Amino acid sequence: MTATVHGTPAEAKYSFWRRQLDHYPDTRPRMTYLGIVVLATIALYYAFYIPGAVAPAIIAHYGMTFNTYVYIIVVANAGRPVGTR
Repeated sequence: MTATVHGTPAEAKYSFWRRQLDHYPDTRPRMTYLGIVVLATIALYYAFYIPGAVAPAIIAHYGMTFNTYVYIIVVANAGRPVGTR
């Protein structure tokens, strides 16, 4: 026996894990979604790789040793909330 919530089976709340499309999206929305994903990917890769690429300039500017820089990066990454990884 299944309970209903607003006319839908109670198992519909698990739709995040059981994804099914009623119909395939049209071309324009799919291209829009793809564009959003591509732009987000570029932005995230940029944010991930730039600090490493400019590390020599950061180290020279602040006059720190490489070990100090690495310790700062480790502490900064360890301090991030688990949900953002």
